[in-house]
Amino acid sequence: MNQIVPFKTRVKNDAIKYASIYEKVMNNKEYLIYSKSFCVKNYYILKAYKTNYLHLIGVHTTLSPLDFYEKCLNGTLTENDFDFSFKNKRESETKGSVRRKIKSLIYLERFFENVIKVEEKFSKGNISCALADTDGNITLGYAKTKNCVPMTLLSGNELSNKAVSCDLLLSRNKGDNEFNDILIGNQKDLNSFLKNNSDIRYIGITIEEIPVERIDEFWDIQIKYLLNDEIIDTQDKDYFEGSEYRDVLKSYMLRIPDTLHMIYFVRNGIRIGACQYCTYKSEDGKCFILDFWVFKEFRGNNTGHDCFEALNEYTKSDGALYYSLNYAKEESRRFWLSLGFEDDGIDEYGSPLMIKRKA
Repeated sequence: MNQIVPFKTRVKNDAIKYASIYEKVMNNKEYLIYSKSFCVKNYYILKAYKTNYLHLIGVHTTLSPLDFYEKCLNGTLTENDFDFSFKNKRESETKGSVRRKIKSLIYLERFFENVIKVEEKFSKGNISCALADTDGNITLGYAKTKNCVPMTLLSGNELSNKAVSCDLLLSRNKGDNEFNDILIGNQKDLNSFLKNNSDIRYIGITIEEIPVERIDEFWDIQIKYLLNDEIIDTQDKDYFEGSEYRDVLKSYMLRIPDTLHMIYFVRNGIRIGACQYCTYKSEDGKCFILDFWVFKEFRGNNTGHDCFEALNEYTKSDGALYYSLNYAKEESRRFWLSLGFEDDGIDEYGSPLMIKRKA
């Protein structure tokens, strides 16, 4: 026969249990949340503190919010450390609120990976928040100080019909200046956001499209790469600088669908490499990589791998299903093998092919 655990014991146990998750997900992290539909601000920085944990539990205590959190975190909280007696509030009402909160804490660990809606100037009953977001299972409300700090936890989706979609959610370790992870959104969303919010830094690699109006800029760096890396020799130089080659590729940049893209890889605002590729969306989703290189001064430390991962995310969001390319040197072949590419015969011109198939 299962023993019935008293409510206060359950609250104590859950407050201790979920403190470590709060520490990992909220106290040690900071988040940026953005929606194209925001009206009050362009974006919000979400930043939690140890003292905010008490708000999410909802009990009454004579301990300071910091002491309450520390006792939860180190497992020394006792049932004598808290109660449900707030002035001018029925104990049964407080218990009901606490019951809903502790049942909701289970969703906290994966919350920021699953946010679907966000609402500015959120209001519900006697609760007013500068911002609230939801994953459909719980709703977190934030008070506006310098940043948005958590002030309430509600069960379910409590947002109104004024809620808008979350288009981008970034994270970073607390105290860092740069964000380093995309939890919601993709490379294109990030690029668009960073272009319009230059005060935000992202430490990962982003993609900068080169428009057809700036195509000469790409030709200048491409020919230097092809010669310096000995992909071509001086006898081939005239062809790669000539109109037969360049005019065709320029026309492909204007083609819809199956548009040719020329891009830079960008890290911390600095261009560190370049690429040109074409995704055949009208066919089977093949993304053919024509050129891919990291500028010489930025090579090493897995930068090439990181650039391909950025390209992979960027092109997947635009319909790429698998990847194909030619290579000219054995060194290049080893690089692509390390990224999961396989040999795929030769093309009609006798050049060796490689392929990275659908996962």
